[in-house]
Amino acid sequence: MDGEADAFLIVNELWKYFISSLNADNPKQLEHAIRAHWAVENNLHWVLDMTFDEVNNQTRQGYSAPKQAGVMIIYLKLLALFKPDFTGRVRG
Repeated sequence: MDGEADAFLIVNELWKYFISSLNADNPKQLEHAIRAHWAVENNLHWVLDMTFDEVNNQTRQGYSAPKQAGVMIIYLKLLALFKPDFTGRVRG
C-alpha cells in the first residue's frame, strides 16, 4: 500500500478470555468449541426474537423477565416436541 491508503486502514484488535478444560495447544479445537457454543446461543436468541418479539419486550420488574424467558424456552421446546402443522393438528 502507498502512504495515502494507510491513512484509511483501520485495525481493530479484540481480546476475549475463556475458561475451558480443552488443551490450549490446539487453537483450532478451541476456535471450533467457542464458535459452536456461540452458534447455539445466537440461534436460540434469534428464535426467541422471531417467535416472541423478545427485543421489544418491556418486562423488567423484579424476577418477571427471567421467569418469562424460561416460559418462552419451555414453550419452544414443546413446539419442537409436538411439531404442530399449519392446520392445527399435532403430528407428534
